[in-house]
Amino acid sequence: MRIISRYIFKEILTPFGITFLVFTLIFLLGNLMQLIDMIVQKGVGLWDITRLLGYTLPFLFVYIIPMAFFISILLGFLRLSNDNEVTALKASGIGFFQLLPPVLILSLAGYLLTSFMAMVAQPWSESALKNLVFNIAVVQAKVTLKERVFNNEFKDLVFYIQKVSTEGEMEDVFIFDQRQKEVPQTIVAKKGWLIPDPRERSLNLRLGDGTIYNVSLGSRSAQNINFKTYNLVLPLDQMAAAQKKREKSETELYPFELKKKIRQTSPGENKYYKYQIEYYKKFSLPFSCLVFGMIAFPLGLQSRLAGRAWAVVLGGIVIFIYYLILSLAFNLGEKGILTPWVGLWLPNAIVGAIGWYLFWITWKEKEIWWLKGAKDLWEWLKQAVKKGR
Repeated sequence: MRIISRYIFKEILTPFGITFLVFTLIFLLGNLMQLIDMIVQKGVGLWDITRLLGYTLPFLFVYIIPMAFFISILLGFLRLSNDNEVTALKASGIGFFQLLPPVLILSLAGYLLTSFMAMVAQPWSESALKNLVFNIAVVQAKVTLKERVFNNEFKDLVFYIQKVSTEGEMEDVFIFDQRQKEVPQTIVAKKGWLIPDPRERSLNLRLGDGTIYNVSLGSRSAQNINFKTYNLVLPLDQMAAAQKKREKSETELYPFELKKKIRQTSPGENKYYKYQIEYYKKFSLPFSCLVFGMIAFPLGLQSRLAGRAWAVVLGGIVIFIYYLILSLAFNLGEKGILTPWVGLWLPNAIVGAIGWYLFWITWKEKEIWWLKGAKDLWEWLKQAVKKGR
C-alpha cells in the first residue's frame, strides 16, 4: 500500500510544481510594466526590485497554493483514470477509500502551508514591503534634488540648491512653496538636510539659518520670519504611502492583533469590517485547500465520463465560482451588508457541498449524468460545426 501511496504522491506533486510556478509567473507578469517603469524611469536597482517581488509573494501564495493543489490533484487522478490505472487498482482489491490518504495528506499540507503564509509570512512581508517602498521613495527624493537646477518634482514646490555635499548636506537653498494658494511662501536658507521618518511615514527637509517670506494675495501684505531651524514636510510619491500618522494597515496585522483591533473598534466604523474580513480570511482561505481536495479527487476519478479537457474546464469553473463568491463577500462585507464571517466561509460551504456530492456519487460508483451530458453536448456541437463547413 505504501508503494501505491508513493506513486499517487508522485503523480500529484509533479504537476503541482509546474502549476505553482505557472500561477506565480502569471500573477507577477501583471506587475511587469510597473516594475519596468521603476527601473527605467525612477532608477530603482535590480536588488530592490527583487526584494519588492519577494515581499509580494506571501500575499500571492495565499491564493496560489490552494489553486495549485486543486489543479495538481485533479490532473494526477485524470491521468490515472484515463490510463485505466484506477480500474487496475480496483481490480487488485484496492478500494475507493484506500486511494484517499495521499489526497488528505497533501490537502492538509496545503492547508498548513497556506495558513503559515496567511497568518505569519503575509503580515511580516506587508510591513517589510511598505518600509522598502518608503525607503525607495526617500532615495528617489534625494536623487531628484539636484544642485544648480530648478527642481519641481514635488507638487506645488520649486527647489533651487546651490550645492549638495556627498553626505547629503545642502547649501544655499531656495524654495518657492505654493501649497497654500492664497499665501505663497518663499524660503531661503543657508543649509538643509533631508531626514526620513519611517515611523511617521514622512520626509522632512530640515532647514537652518534662513528666512520665510509670506505674501498674502488677499490682503496684499508681506511678512518676513527669520528662523534658526525650520522643518518642511515634503509630499512623497504615491509609492511611499505617506500618511499623517503611521499605523499598521489590516494586512500587516497578525491574527491576535486583528482580534484586538476588532474589540477596540466600534461596529459602525468602516475599519471594523475591514479588520473582520482580514481576520476571517486568514482562516477561510487556507481551509479551501481541504475543500478543493475533496472536489478534485472525485472529479479526477470521473474524468472518463467527460474526457480530460472537460474535467479541466470544470475544475477552472469551480475555481472561478469560488473566487467570484469570495470577491462578492469582500465587497458586501466592507459595506457591512453581509456579516464578514458568513461571507468569508460561504465559498467553502458552497464548493464543499458540491465536493461532498461528487464524493458520494463516486464512492457509490454512480455516473455523474450531467458530466457525461456536458461531453455529449460538446461532441454534438463539434459535429454540427463540421457539417456546417
